[in-house]
Amino acid sequence: MPELPNTVIYQLRITLRGISPLIWRRLLVYAETSIADLHYILQLAMGRTDSHLHRFLIHGKEYGIAYDGGMGFADDPRQMRVADFRFRLRERFLYEYDFGDNWQHDIRVEQIVAEEAKTVLERIQQRIVEQQAAEYLRTQRSCLQCGNKRSHKGDHRVTIRTLFGKLRLTSPRLYHCQCQPHRVRTFSPLAERLLERKTPELLYLETKWASLMSYGMTTKLLDEVLPIGKHVNAATVRNHLQAVAERTEAELGEEQVFFIDGCPRD
Repeated sequence: MPELPNTVIYQLRITLRGISPLIWRRLLVYAETSIADLHYILQLAMGRTDSHLHRFLIHGKEYGIAYDGGMGFADDPRQMRVADFRFRLRERFLYEYDFGDNWQHDIRVEQIVAEEAKTVLERIQQRIVEQQAAEYLRTQRSCLQCGNKRSHKGDHRVTIRTLFGKLRLTSPRLYHCQCQPHRVRTFSPLAERLLERKTPELLYLETKWASLMSYGMTTKLLDEVLPIGKHVNAATVRNHLQAVAERTEAELGEEQVFFIDGCPRD
């Protein structure tokens, strides 16, 4: 089949049949996404655990990942791409999961967009964050105690990782006002405000997905759906997951006997 450029993205709406109130998701996937990867993406998006059989029904033919003891498929799901089906706008296909409970998902092509859409999102976020940073810095230009204007020493750049990519902001260094004693002469209000340099939304997605699949697959999925993917690797995701796990464990405090089932000595 003729090749589609890597910049084509499909916007898909997934609706679960027979459920009220309505359960649905909206996803952006590359045209180059394989059927196998689309299965894994749907599992995450719908909160599944990939513990049952599944199949896609597209243009009257079945596709999916074959497992021992389960149904087989004529085509390799890792070679079949979304682009190969040449979907049209508003075209539908079916995804079934767990043939016992028979969860059926209607998938509709809402839009076919260009890669530049994610770039636009990244630029919009950059502008919004720049304005928010400017508003905060305006409150720090004068001493909060006496109101005198703080002297400006210089500027440096700080980088923040968000769902929409790396944002680079100008962070001024100011002199402390002499009306109060300080251990150091200067400080950077923005750098002190952004200690982690990673947004909570990014950490949430990284830790949630990495707890369900490999670090490499998590990185690939981030690259599929968000601009941040081009800036992360498996090691970064692993480090972020471990940091969140350590912080969460620290917040629990010391282990208490009443948290433990059975004898504490076992």
